[in-house]
Amino acid sequence: MSNANDFVIEQGVLTKYTGPGGDVVIPAGVTTIGREAFKGCSGLNSVVIPDSVTTIGNEAFEGCSSLRSVTIPAGVTELGALVFSGCSGLDSVTIPAGVTEIGYQAFLGCSSLSGVVIPDSVTAIKSEAFLGCKGLRSVVIPEGVTRIGFDAFSFCTSLRSIVIPKSVTTLESRGFQECKLLADAHEMVIVRRILFDYLGSDTHVVIPAGVTMIGDSAFADCASLRGVVIPESVTAIGYSAFFSCSSLSSISIPKSVTTIGNGAFLGCTSLRSVVIPESVTEIGEDAFDEGVKLVRFTPPASDGKFGDNLLGDR
Repeated sequence: MSNANDFVIEQGVLTKYTGPGGDVVIPAGVTTIGREAFKGCSGLNSVVIPDSVTTIGNEAFEGCSSLRSVTIPAGVTELGALVFSGCSGLDSVTIPAGVTEIGYQAFLGCSSLSGVVIPDSVTAIKSEAFLGCKGLRSVVIPEGVTRIGFDAFSFCTSLRSIVIPKSVTTLESRGFQECKLLADAHEMVIVRRILFDYLGSDTHVVIPAGVTMIGDSAFADCASLRGVVIPESVTAIGYSAFFSCSSLSSISIPKSVTTIGNGAFLGCTSLRSVVIPESVTEIGEDAFDEGVKLVRFTPPASDGKFGDNLLGDR
């Protein structure tokens, strides 16, 4: 048990915990757990947060590697950045109805967390919120969530299922990198018709019809890849999508594609020429490696967006 001398409290704000850890009960009347209040308290096993708390600051429990469980009171509306980051022993967390946002890296590296219930009140899951939660097996994202950030669930290597509602209108890049158990029979992680990651080592790959986007870094560093067939359903090739695919020698970009991202084919040293269809209206900087010949490339007169250096640094 904790005692009053273990806490530095100023006008309802718990600014610092100075005790040895163990099972801690935060005193009633505290309204805010301040930034970094428990940061690095590796001896903390459990914490009881009183109902009076409405705000938990950024990094409040970061690096509390022995923290096993926590119940967040109903009055809290936001989980800030890195709030439980590095809590590798955390296997249970209750997020209350009323929380509207799960912050940047909120549960980064919580490798023991096997499940999480996201309440209906949440509208945004920020970048890297659950990155590296290797024990996470399933996630149901409620209706009402509109944005899932960059790398939000990447490296969740035990994740077997995820339900994403129609309300999600922004699904940022690299959301499911290295989520091996989400991959299909062809070792592709495809969520909401976006190809997020390719985990195989085949020399020739056929991307399934219906995929609308090849995500950022989806095939990056696939050294064995020599050829890929892109279906007519694809409209965008993300940044670094085929970065450093050094054996890639054949690529056909369909007429459906309108956007090729920065560095999409940079480092593809075996690629000699690429046919760019007239449908392409935007090509990012360094999209192709030095020396690649772009064939039948006819940019629109006024409304296209083309990087200053399409062929990499010379």
